[in-house]
Amino acid sequence: MEESVKNAVQDHLEPSIMARLPGDEAIPELHKGEVVIFEAFFEVGLRFPALGLLAEVLRFYNVDLS
Repeated sequence: MEESVKNAVQDHLEPSIMARLPGDEAIPELHKGEVVIFEAFFEVGLRFPALGLLAEVLRFYNVDLS
């Protein structure tokens, strides 16, 4: 895994959550259960863990991910 991704993501995720870099696809090819997070998200301040904040935002907008 590229070092910048490892530092930004892997060290801050729960052990059950895996991160992977894309292959050579121009459009992300998602596997079941995956979401896309672009490098630009980190450039503007996205950091993990964001679970508490994310849960609050989802509740506020009545979004259920299940």
